[in-house]
Formats: sequence, C-alpha cells, structure tokens
Amino acid sequence: MKKIYLLFCLAMFLFQGNSQSVAHTRCSNLSKGINLSNWMEAYWNSTWPIPNTYTRDFLVEMKNAGMRSVRLPICFALVTDTLPPYHVDTGSAVFALVDSVITWTHELDMNLIIDNHHQWTLTDSTWRPVQPRLAHLWSVLAQRYNYLDPEKYYFEILNEPANISNDSLNILFTTVIDTI
Repeated sequence: MKKIYLLFCLAMFLFQGNSQSVAHTRCSNLSKGINLSNWMEAYWNSTWPIPNTYTRDFLVEMKNAGMRSVRLPICFALVTDTLPPYHVDTGSAVFALVDSVITWTHELDMNLIIDNHHQWTLTDSTWRPVQPRLAHLWSVLAQRYNYLDPEKYYFEILNEPANISNDSLNILFTTVIDTI
C-alpha cells in the first residue's frame, strides 16, 4: 500500500510539473526587462500618443545593458469606441507605434509584453457593460497579431484591475479569452 501511495504521489508531482512547465518556462524567459512608460498609455498628454518617446536605438541600449524583455503599456480604450459595435481604430498612430516596437523587439530578439493599460473602470457593479467592448478589442488584437510567436510575445488583458472581485474578474477574463 505504501508503494502505491508513493507512486501516486510521484505521478501527481510529475503531472503537476508538466502542466505548469509552459507557464514557468515562459516566465523564466522574460528575465530582466524594461517598461516603456509614459508613452502609449499617457492619455493625459495633449499630444497622445507622442511619436518618438522611445526608439529602436533606445532598445539596443537596453539590450546591451542586459534587458531581454520590454513591457509596452498602451491605452487601447482610447482607440476603441464606447458604443456597439465597438470599432477599434487600427489606423490610429497607436497601432503604427505598437507595430514598430514589435519589429524592433523581433530584430533584437527581445520578448514583448503588450499591456492593455488605463481607462477600463471596472467594479463589481460596472464590469458587465464593459465586457463586450473589452472582448471585442481583444478579438481585434488577436486577429491583428496572430502571427506573433507566443514564446516571445505576451499580452496582458487588463493592467492591475482593482475594485472588482476575483469572481467577477474571472468571468470577464474567461469571456475575453473565449473570444480570442
């Protein structure tokens, strides 16, 4: 009986290790990184988005300093209509800038985290009307960037959600993920 129990424990350990290996590997691949802040999420700036806040040369310097990952906060809410059908303006300068950063990180063999940042006010009483808009945005992003290598490019559905319960957030994120 003791041998069966030990085999069961070993099997559970191995199964659990394999089920988390992809996530753990991807996280460990991120290594050191830099956040490109006050650029594409800086909606308060009257000239948003500011075109040349960061450049390829800056990323070269960061790579030479040992950075392997770039986090890119973006205020996608400002290019997504608030009324159905929730048009996403992919012709916006924001998307041209995002595409440039994708090109730079690809050329430099760096990881990129595309972070949906700011302007998504969610609470337990307000998240349901936001759900279809957020899901539509992510369906557009998934279609636009479906060619990117998931081992190098990461997507953050929503930056630091607060004032919303985990139960509500799980429903919201499940809907978004199912849409993708």
